[in-house]
Amino acid sequence: MKTLVLAADGSRARLFIHWNVHNFEQIGSFDSPQGRNLPGETNTDRSGSFQGSAYETEVDAQRHAQQLFAKELLADVKQKEKDFDRIVIAAPPKFLGELRSHLTSSIQQKLSTLTRDFTHLKPDEIHQRLMEAETVTL
Repeated sequence: MKTLVLAADGSRARLFIHWNVHNFEQIGSFDSPQGRNLPGETNTDRSGSFQGSAYETEVDAQRHAQQLFAKELLADVKQKEKDFDRIVIAAPPKFLGELRSHLTSSIQQKLSTLTRDFTHLKPDEIHQRLMEAETVTL
């Protein structure tokens, strides 16, 4: 069974193909630096000032960047989905919710999810954790 695996958070993602216990290969990576900016880091070219709503504006900008990133990732998954029997998405709860809000019905039919952040792990560690969670099959 051929499985497409997306390991993502709000600012970076990696795509993998899983064929069997011995075949797990990274096929792509994505980066969205705007999705990881902390409050105070966005719009750094502007002069400093204090406004009561500045924090909310920066958080909204970060959330918007993450929404766009989720759409970009799922557009890529949508292009590839016909070649796969299953799709697995591993992401932290907040970003997984963002991804879910943009899923198509055809992706949902093949989908398994894990509420975990695997983006910082090596490919073999991701593969092992997916096997342990039984989201990919032998």
